[in-house]
Amino acid sequence: MAGCAAPAVATTSQPVTSGSADTTDVAVIALVDAQGRAGCTATVIAPHTAITAAHCVYDLDPRMLRAFFGDSLAAGGTFDRVSDARTDPMFDPT
Repeated sequence: MAGCAAPAVATTSQPVTSGSADTTDVAVIALVDAQGRAGCTATVIAPHTAITAAHCVYDLDPRMLRAFFGDSLAAGGTFDRVSDARTDPMFDPT
């Protein structure tokens, strides 16, 4: 059915310019590694559950990650431990 087909994907890219930070979305968190670097973001989808890209947690010990809630690492916020992370079995890291 044509109505079920995915929309066409653009073949050009354009940088986001003149944007502004959205500090009101509390569902967006940062994943911070043991060195204090934020490498990926995640979205809270349920209590104790967030979703992120597979490459963000692939082959990592999730206990070495922390979830950061706040506007920026420099401004401070709340950290919480990550206890588990799973990738889709079909994820291909190559």
